[in-house]
Amino acid sequence: MKRHMPLGQANPPADTRLTCRTLGAYDWRDNSPITGWLVDWKEVDAQLVRKVDPARNTWRVDIPGLPKGEYEIQVRSADGTTVLHTFTDLETRSFPRNGAAFVPSNVNTFPGTNDFALNGAIGGYLPDGREDPIAKIIYVTHENVKTSLPADVFTADRGTTANERKPLVIRFLGTVGSFETVNSTVANSGTVGPSWLNANRMIQVGQGNGNVTLEGIGPDATIFGWGISTSGAHNVEFRNLKFDQWYDDAIELNGTSSTVRASNLWVHNCTFGYGQNKHLALNQDPDQAKGDGATDITNHARNYTISYNKYVESSKVAADWRRNRFNKRSLWHHRPQLVRWLGGKDPPCAKRQDSRV
Repeated sequence: MKRHMPLGQANPPADTRLTCRTLGAYDWRDNSPITGWLVDWKEVDAQLVRKVDPARNTWRVDIPGLPKGEYEIQVRSADGTTVLHTFTDLETRSFPRNGAAFVPSNVNTFPGTNDFALNGAIGGYLPDGREDPIAKIIYVTHENVKTSLPADVFTADRGTTANERKPLVIRFLGTVGSFETVNSTVANSGTVGPSWLNANRMIQVGQGNGNVTLEGIGPDATIFGWGISTSGAHNVEFRNLKFDQWYDDAIELNGTSSTVRASNLWVHNCTFGYGQNKHLALNQDPDQAKGDGATDITNHARNYTISYNKYVESSKVAADWRRNRFNKRSLWHHRPQLVRWLGGKDPPCAKRQDSRV
């Protein structure tokens, strides 16, 4: 439940500080007031304040984690007290939260312990949409991708108990990633991304490492040349991200096995271009001309919602397949927007699945 609030034509000096407060915020679940929160001015993380047009000296701020309500933003000088400008009447709205991803995990009838997502797919946020005060927050740019996303990013400083990890929010700024050529190995492709990309150019959240939100900041957040797999993690959210030129899949919701059956997964408000041309470069099947799946659901992933996404020329939009059955509730919510989909192999489809569209 996030709303981006741009500064528009504001031109603050580079050393200014931004603060925010609410004039009234509400829980999306029952519209009850959220009391005692953000009633005083709170400084916005410096990473969220960016110059977006150097020629016009135009800046932008994006503030995730604001439940629906009314807010004010102040631009202050470097001393933190002198007010340079105040923006008022700023309204946020709730993300629609519908479908299988929001069924509490203990309601499901699958085997094993079911207490890992009692509030549904909230990722690294609180159930009412606020930023969790104990969450670990990481900002990722193209320049710092190797250090900000190390191999232990989904486990470090998050506790030792599987499925009870400290909430984690990973925020992407600008385009993150690049590659030089389509090649069967990471090393020979010249790919720039996390140092631990696997052969499919993906990082893996991993079994037991859920309670994660991966989100883009602003309209330009793009993961370029690589992708992300949940790989058995419960309670994972992807939002406001663009994926382009991935090698295999952009997003893979992977349940791992019939004993893990990772669940409560939410992909929403994302944009997908298309993947690398492995047909031309590597002589793979013609259906690999634009990479593999944009959003693939596989290996017993359960209780997920795919909503409000845009697919731009993707030839393999999504498939729900490969042993993906047994209590597999899903929702494709708000018909995926297909832009110039040219009859590729995988429009949104489900096999052996209890799906709702």
